Amino acid sequence: MAPRSVCDGNNRLTLSQLMCQLNPKLGSCLDFETLEHNCLKLYDDDKDKVKEIFSELGGHICLCVDTVVDTERWDRYLCLSAQFINNDWKLKKWVIKFFCVSDIRIIPSVVIMKALKEYNIDSKVLSLTVGGTTDLADLVKEEVRKQIKLPMNGQLFRVKLL
Repeated sequence: MAPRSVCDGNNRLTLSQLMCQLNPKLGSCLDFETLEHNCLKLYDDDKDKVKEIFSELGGHICLCVDTVVDTERWDRYLCLSAQFINNDWKLKKWVIKFFCVSDIRIIPSVVIMKALKEYNIDSKVLSLTVGGTTDLADLVKEEVRKQIKLPMNGQLFRVKLL
């Protein structure tokens, strides 16, 4: 098949058909279920590696919570990132949770605490930086203060980013 005929007129091919023609050994490995399974397996494997790195980490972790608003759909998303210095003295910033908070059934502070416990870093929190709206900042701050023993008796230093 000539390259031009791949996307001409009635001879259009789907990506999986094209890949199977280029490499017949692929067979039907490009169906949605297989791709989904492989992506989720990669995610789980990487998540396990992150958990192991966090468990071996001798220092503390600084959390950053920020909100992002999709101006077209007006959905609000929350991003939880962990910042820390690894054993090679390199600063790392990893997103450990990203989720939509537009649904009123979702309580951001509960999701954040669940993520911290899932990664087993709830006892390693040194600081919390919250950007975005004030109401979310106060909600997250109170939940963290309740459930985690923070340095300085939980007194949080608040900096508003302009």
